[in-house]
Amino acid sequence: MAFRAFFALPAENFSTSTGQCTNAVYGFTAMLINLIKNQEPTHVVVAFDLSTPTFRSEEYAEYKAGRDETPQEFRGQVSLIKQVLETMGIPSVTVEGFEADDIIATLATTGAGSGMEVLVVSGDRDAFQLINDQVAVLYPRQGVTKDLPRLDAAAIEEKYAVPPHLYPDLAALTGEKADNLPGVPGVGPGFAAKWIAKYGDLEGILAHADEITGKKGEALRAHVEDVRRNRRLNRLVTDVEIPLDLADALDPRPDRDAVNELFDTLEFSSLRDRLFAVFAEDSAAPRASTSAIEEVATPQTPEELRAWLDAAHASSPEAAEQDDDAVRANAAVTLRPYYAEGEVGRAHEREVLGLTLASGTRAAWLPWNELEGAARESLVEWLEDAGSTKIVFGAKEAHKSFAEAGVRLAGVVDDPALSAYLCGFIPLPRRRDHVFEDLVGQFLHSALPEPAEDDNEGTLFGGSVDTAYEAQLAALTEALSATLDGQLEERSMTGLSENLELPLARILGDMERLGVAVDSAEIAELTEYYAGLAGQAQQEAWDAAGHEVNLGSPKQLQVVLFEELGMPKTRKIKSGYSTDVESLQNLLENAAPESAGERFLAGLMTYRDYTKLKQTVEGLAKATSDDGRVHTTFQQAIAATGRLSSTDPNLQNIPIRTEEGRRIRGVFVVDPRESGGHRFETLLTADYSQIEMRIMAHLSGDEGLIEAYRSGEDLHRYVGSQVFGVEPQDVTSEMRSKVKAMSYGLAYGLSSFGLSKQLRISVDEARQLMGNYFKRFGAVRTYLRDIVEQARKDGYTQTMLGRRRYLPDLHSDNRQLREMAERAALNAPIQGSAADIIKKAMLGVDEALRSEGLDSRLLLQIHDELIVEVAPGELERAQEILVEQMGGAVDLTVPMEVQVGHGRSWNDAAH
Repeated sequence: MAFRAFFALPAENFSTSTGQCTNAVYGFTAMLINLIKNQEPTHVVVAFDLSTPTFRSEEYAEYKAGRDETPQEFRGQVSLIKQVLETMGIPSVTVEGFEADDIIATLATTGAGSGMEVLVVSGDRDAFQLINDQVAVLYPRQGVTKDLPRLDAAAIEEKYAVPPHLYPDLAALTGEKADNLPGVPGVGPGFAAKWIAKYGDLEGILAHADEITGKKGEALRAHVEDVRRNRRLNRLVTDVEIPLDLADALDPRPDRDAVNELFDTLEFSSLRDRLFAVFAEDSAAPRASTSAIEEVATPQTPEELRAWLDAAHASSPEAAEQDDDAVRANAAVTLRPYYAEGEVGRAHEREVLGLTLASGTRAAWLPWNELEGAARESLVEWLEDAGSTKIVFGAKEAHKSFAEAGVRLAGVVDDPALSAYLCGFIPLPRRRDHVFEDLVGQFLHSALPEPAEDDNEGTLFGGSVDTAYEAQLAALTEALSATLDGQLEERSMTGLSENLELPLARILGDMERLGVAVDSAEIAELTEYYAGLAGQAQQEAWDAAGHEVNLGSPKQLQVVLFEELGMPKTRKIKSGYSTDVESLQNLLENAAPESAGERFLAGLMTYRDYTKLKQTVEGLAKATSDDGRVHTTFQQAIAATGRLSSTDPNLQNIPIRTEEGRRIRGVFVVDPRESGGHRFETLLTADYSQIEMRIMAHLSGDEGLIEAYRSGEDLHRYVGSQVFGVEPQDVTSEMRSKVKAMSYGLAYGLSSFGLSKQLRISVDEARQLMGNYFKRFGAVRTYLRDIVEQARKDGYTQTMLGRRRYLPDLHSDNRQLREMAERAALNAPIQGSAADIIKKAMLGVDEALRSEGLDSRLLLQIHDELIVEVAPGELERAQEILVEQMGGAVDLTVPMEVQVGHGRSWNDAAH
């Protein structure tokens, strides 16, 4: 595997400043990290060959002879790999006289015998003989070490027509060139498999060798001893005495100090980050951070609090470097809210129970829920003072929770979580609850401190809060802020953080608290309606099949489709043949009209559609709070492009393409009841028309696209006329659909192959379509080519507002990774600019509504659309504000068209 990694990555692109080649080390380590991340093993062992003779070479001197000399650049890298493994806590094993394959075979046999599921990662086909119900092989393709297909018994039998335990018999007959084991001349895998099928196994074949006629029979009889030798040598040993117990391989954990030291030497910065991100969940091994906090004060009076705050602002790390009194007075203090466990309040806010403040060596604990009178007023004054600057990890949650307590948090100048996101840190889905811990590990090379035991007197406040522990976490927040501020500055994104993401966090918190009203009666009616339509479609499918079938069971669908109805086989998968949407759509399109197959598929697809709609509506019912509103959560730091996402529930997947789907938008309504001391009369929606295509026109400077927008023509009809060479009025709906898909596809890095799949046309037609497009809009081709080349030079792409996306895989020798990075380089500036623009528009809309004293309020942002709940008498001005702020968010060479609508429901307000 190390050798494969060596050839997968060019040596000239991977070397240290001292000249040590590291491509094999990097590739092997990256593969291992991916394996651990994807497979989540309980035990990991790596086996190596030795350069000393083995029992195979002693029996057959020519074994593995004739191999090319080991490249000079590879030398020394295996020892480095072993060092990496040692720092990761993964044992590596060698045994005199045996190969790594024998060690693996022994471990696999032992593990399977203990009831374990075993994954063997090997590029040696001899490993196939180990496959059974508990053992599978992850086998690399063409030197690639990232994409490792999982081979089970069915995969081996499909490829070689023999079960895994007979694969060595087949290999003994055909020979193995890599091991210099000659087989029977003229006998390939196909003939060998036929002989095995007829005679049972190799011994059966050799027992009947005299019966096999023709030249192949003669060749077999002439090479019987070679075949027997091959079988002896390719049989893996499963009882090697190994200096390792499986328990020694349990739960590997990296030694962070050792990893940091070695990876500094190897100059593996990004790989280190990936390794720590994977292992961050198990933080026992990393060195716990040591806090600089000297004591935790507990100010009781307004005077004590003010004195502490004044000293803290003046003694923060950045203030210590400044002589200016104003700077010292306004230097940021770290604020760490202490929340109650669980969901509290109508909008599922986390209730603030206390605050930890920290600055340099100073820290203070303030029991928010116990402070009263002047002391609380003094603290509120500081919290709401924009001039008293603060560092808060998780600013959006803090804004929400303080707002629930009646406090308008102000002066937040940094959120390390948002800074890390801008620097490219995106947490894995299963690690979303461990972001702070992961960032401390990745950027500070530390682990979280250990909290005190309950009986540790002097650290617990009120018997429940470990104030010393909270102070240390606040100090880590301050350290993260300083580290990430430097990285933001290096990337020229400080302004993006301060002027866009941080102020947006407050607005998103407000929107989450407000939620959007829903019509519960309409939800119940829609649920019943979709259930009825799904049941009707299910019955139609059952009638076509001739019996009842569980339409949610892939196994039952396979039986009906491919056995009972005799439909063409789809893509082969582990459990049989695919029944995913794309496969079934292809079957439906090619099915005979009015046939049982067509009727069954039509019923099945319709059933799936209505079941999904029903589940969406049921999800809204479950998500409706006691206040009659749905409070989604906006994920600000997830999408690499800068887009916001919506969860719990996801309001961005509310369907709009069909009339049936659009009915769901009808359940989102203006709240007829008084809310927040105000009444509201309508929902106002506004969205950008073709924002990404307008950004494409602006960035490419293509005169044809610019003229189309400036003249007010239908863009896709205009482009269709140019591409197909017809007058605009002669562009058919099919032509328009094709150029629309292609135009947006180009903005997403779509290839001709991808376009062909999307439009269900041939690759040649898709290629010709794209060729005609670029003939008419040459500046677009130039822009798309140049943006990728510039990204290769810079290492990143950039949006109009300066958001960077770093793409190291643009230089990868792995074609798949490189092409993915190229597509990202194409779409990141366009999608990212669209994301930045709508965010800037949100800031403008919110500021205008507030500054003019309007009661209307921003409720939702869905893709390129904003939704406002409008107070009586404010519709006209609110509409003007939306158009002004959205249309003027940035200056483009083409007009930014904003479409608006209003009505009782989100669907009524469609435009």
